[in-house]
Amino acid sequence: MSKENTVSRRGLFKGAGLGLVAGIVGSRLLHSEKTCLNEALPAGSPASREAMRELINVMNDYDQEYIERGFSTPDERDFAEGERYLTHLIRVGAELFLERGDEHPEFVQIVTPTLKLMGDNPDSYYFHSQIRGDRNYRIRGQRRGEVYISLTVHTGDEPGGWATGVATTLNDRQFNTDAEGNFELMVGPTVSGANSLKTTADSISIITRHYYLNENYAASDPTIHPQMVIENIHEVAPPAAPTDQSMAERIRALTRFVRANSIDRPLMNPLDTPDWFSLIPNRLGQPAKWSPDHDAGGWGAIDNAYAAGRFELAPDEALVIEGIMPKCIFANVMLWNRYLQTFDYRYRQVSLNRKQMQLEADGSFRIVVAHQDPGIANWLDTEQRDNGIIYWRFLMPSGELAAIDSRVVRFSELNNKG
Repeated sequence: MSKENTVSRRGLFKGAGLGLVAGIVGSRLLHSEKTCLNEALPAGSPASREAMRELINVMNDYDQEYIERGFSTPDERDFAEGERYLTHLIRVGAELFLERGDEHPEFVQIVTPTLKLMGDNPDSYYFHSQIRGDRNYRIRGQRRGEVYISLTVHTGDEPGGWATGVATTLNDRQFNTDAEGNFELMVGPTVSGANSLKTTADSISIITRHYYLNENYAASDPTIHPQMVIENIHEVAPPAAPTDQSMAERIRALTRFVRANSIDRPLMNPLDTPDWFSLIPNRLGQPAKWSPDHDAGGWGAIDNAYAAGRFELAPDEALVIEGIMPKCIFANVMLWNRYLQTFDYRYRQVSLNRKQMQLEADGSFRIVVAHQDPGIANWLDTEQRDNGIIYWRFLMPSGELAAIDSRVVRFSELNNKG
């Protein structure tokens, strides 16, 4: 793969649980003047109270800086979806960092059909566990219908913050399973062998990915339950009851998580947006593989290639997308809002994986993004939105990745030949 086609997913994040604190924050805080939040706490205030004040201030910064000043012309939908996204960040962050730590690792589901962040995927399950780079762990699991499973050890500076790189990654083509699909992996600084994930001193988390090529969206299928657990190799004492200091540390990890996935990830900058993300409306960037070594990390999948762009359509317009499906383990295309959240795939066809697509004998595809059903199998429903993001994943592609063509047409002009 050429250097030009090796890019970082961080560029996309650059470009593109409220109930937990509702009793403390109150409905006035998100739109209040900052001065009411910046009053000093009394001397000797508990550390956890100071940490909570920091979280509240970040919520206020999110509203004023990330949404109001981050978008050139935010409208009511931008605010509505932005406030919803904030609640998702807090709810997920609380599960990952407030209720759990690195002493007792546990795989926690990151996204669901109603919790969306980091560019969620209707055909995948993602799990996260905090770890310590100087500890040894055992992971046990079973393959249950996935076309792909991977585990990635991420490095970072502090819990909750942006991932700085990848220490190790392993996919199911690289580790051994038994006849029933069971596997056992060793994780730690001194492990070796096929079924092992080596950690570094700055390793802070493991993310697992479970991809499915099903007729129905796997993420909303109640019969699908990926199987994977992580445990300490050596005995560790049960968690202590929360203290003022330990809760302060966990609240600050939650605060870092909110910042890392919003305020610290500014919107599209033409100077550093990767080539695979087109800034020209209704165009898609050249597909390219993600690299953990480029542009200081992120949570991308090392086996994936990406292509993306924005759509902007008038009520009487549609976008026709055409290309050739590359040889790969998995591929899909979906629609996101500007916060990298999928449209509602529980009730609409807003995503298509390779199995769901109608492909021609030569592997070519024709997909239509439109506000209403054009009577074409490969339709992506905009939910009547006039803009959004089109996002492609190609998992472990081989050979050259061809450009994806697109053009705007009048909806009335659509027919089976486009």
